[in-house]
Amino acid sequence: MPLEASDSLRDSKQAADTDVVHICIVEDHRLVSDSMLRLLEVEPDFRVMARCRNTLETAEALRLCPIDVILLDLNLGNESAFTVLDHLRQTDFAGRVIIVAALVSNDEAFRLLCGGVSGIFLKQNPANLLLRCIRAVVGGEFWLDQNYFKSVLKHITEDAKPAAARNPPLAPAERNVMACLLEGLSNKEIAERLRVRESSVKTIVQNLLQQHNVHSRSQLVRIALEQYRDELNL
Repeated sequence: MPLEASDSLRDSKQAADTDVVHICIVEDHRLVSDSMLRLLEVEPDFRVMARCRNTLETAEALRLCPIDVILLDLNLGNESAFTVLDHLRQTDFAGRVIIVAALVSNDEAFRLLCGGVSGIFLKQNPANLLLRCIRAVVGGEFWLDQNYFKSVLKHITEDAKPAAARNPPLAPAERNVMACLLEGLSNKEIAERLRVRESSVKTIVQNLLQQHNVHSRSQLVRIALEQYRDELNL
């Protein structure tokens, strides 16, 4: 079998736990993959289902077992993360994708955001922060590495082309929440910053998703970058 997991591919019957996050590591460096496996396998709510090195092995893993989150390296030897993302779009993968990379250029960051990734995590961050990142993304949040992407967002918004169809202007409360989403803040963090109830933030986020006919925070971030740059003072 061309791919590895902790014990090769895990038994898919055992993997049916609804309270467990099923993870696939897509990383071509064995040392990094082993380190991630050791970090994740001791967490009771995580189960590493497969460790893959390329698109073909990832496709096989998705065929054989349930996957909720893919931890995807940006560079995979002769392939890139974009090849894997193209395949995931073609197969209507319903899970989350987190890019785990040493470095992401400005252009790559914009392409990844437009490609629907739910998070971008830099490898130089503390290992325990990756656990937080995964749980945040599984909870429906969008994860941006703040130390790196505050400067990247400005470059992205300058280069992004406006969408052909414009959405209605944001209401003040929506504009405030959208600005916080660009920083990767959780509902709780947004509520604390804006001094409102967390339930109010959740309602605004859900309304924004419905209004723009999207299903994830990463898609809202893309819309903000493409259509609301002036309103958000980006």
